[in-house]
Amino acid sequence: MTPTKKYIIYTLIVVLASLLILFAVYSIIDKEADTVPTPGKAAEQLKEIETPGKKWLNGYFGIFFRFKYLGNINWLLVPLLIYFFLAVKKPRRWQMALVFAWLLTALFIIIKGYTNYRYQFTLFAFTATVILLLLWEILKNKKTYLKIFCFSFVGLVCAFNIYHYFDRYDFFWGMKVNEEKSRFPYRLIDYLNRDTALKESAKKVFVMDQPIFFYYTDQKGIDMQSPQAQWATAHLTGNIGSREALFKEFKKILHVEYILLGASHLKLYQPFLLPEFLDCECRLVLKDNGWFLYRLREKPLERELKSPRFGKYKLWRPQAKEPGSVSPGLITFMETGKFAFASKRQKERRRDWNCLELRNLKPDEKGERRINFGYELGRGELKMQIRRVQGRYLHFIVRAAISPTLFNRDNFIFISEYSERDKIWRSTRTYFSSPQGRTYIVSREIGKDSSRVIVGFRFTPRSTAEVLLISDAGIYVSDEPL
Repeated sequence: MTPTKKYIIYTLIVVLASLLILFAVYSIIDKEADTVPTPGKAAEQLKEIETPGKKWLNGYFGIFFRFKYLGNINWLLVPLLIYFFLAVKKPRRWQMALVFAWLLTALFIIIKGYTNYRYQFTLFAFTATVILLLLWEILKNKKTYLKIFCFSFVGLVCAFNIYHYFDRYDFFWGMKVNEEKSRFPYRLIDYLNRDTALKESAKKVFVMDQPIFFYYTDQKGIDMQSPQAQWATAHLTGNIGSREALFKEFKKILHVEYILLGASHLKLYQPFLLPEFLDCECRLVLKDNGWFLYRLREKPLERELKSPRFGKYKLWRPQAKEPGSVSPGLITFMETGKFAFASKRQKERRRDWNCLELRNLKPDEKGERRINFGYELGRGELKMQIRRVQGRYLHFIVRAAISPTLFNRDNFIFISEYSERDKIWRSTRTYFSSPQGRTYIVSREIGKDSSRVIVGFRFTPRSTAEVLLISDAGIYVSDEPL
């Protein structure tokens, strides 16, 4: 066999082996988690380190294998470093210093910054420079065909990565480099800049990790990571404190008027206090290309609901009446399986509360478990007539908790109305999102031609161990949105 054929065969073997390794790694880091994560795993799922394989490849060794963000050129540094230490007998001092600085930095990021690709990305330019310098140092006295092979190989693995993740690279390039209307929140930034009352007062915007606010507005803001915001941030992103205490902190101490956050925060902190605080103590002012701007109410929700502008109908309260096996006034609209209520006192860190526990005892003959239940205006113990709400806003407010495996599109509270003119049902839903007791609100403007209005719950457990806890349900009517 001639030397040329030998090198061609060796080249093909190396290329095929590399492609197999790349395919194996990609299959692990791109694989979705099979199970719904618990609240404690929500952050890991968002950062794509929720499985053991991803935690090692995307996490601890993400500098080398987080291909989706960093590319796959970084992992070439491992064989290059090994070859450098073994083959280069007398490395220069600057070469040793460069390698030592890189190793020290990489070790620090592996230990402290493995959770987020942003920290690993800070080393990317340094890593690419070291790779090129080492590769050139190793090949400078080698034959031309070996240089061509090595640099072609580097080009191949980079092209493979670009092809595999082209859509993601295109998205980040467009979002970071171009201020396109499809991705940049022009309306939101313009709204904040035009708020002269905010500019002339001591009030501020509470910014949840959105540097865009500080770059493009001239308003005063408090970042969630700043020292003065640590207490508020801990409460928003955990199951500590209360809405009332946090509202007072924002209004009296931090002088917060708005809260600015991104869609990722709503997803990341769904099981915690943030969604409840935004729903109850704030009003959504503007939604623009994945950014949300909320404005704090003048008074806490419970105080606002006591004002004359709200008509109120208080439903069953467990601390006022023990329900036995079924809560009085509740109507079952649809049931698949065998469900039962039980009175229970739920213990939590913030407070204990009396509630109804709903549990499925067994599925129906088709193996399904599902129940829709609640209240209908003008029916049963709910004497509120439909004419009272026609053309007005109806608000269904309830405290509830649900098993963490049921944070999905099949479990929610709702308001539904039947249109006589169109002969169809229309609904508005709010989905459950926390295993802790929290307040949920669903609001809907009722049509003037509606002949039936129901409010209630949909519960779809997958086993007898999954439960829904409900308490303190109330209906409110107003002429304006809540």
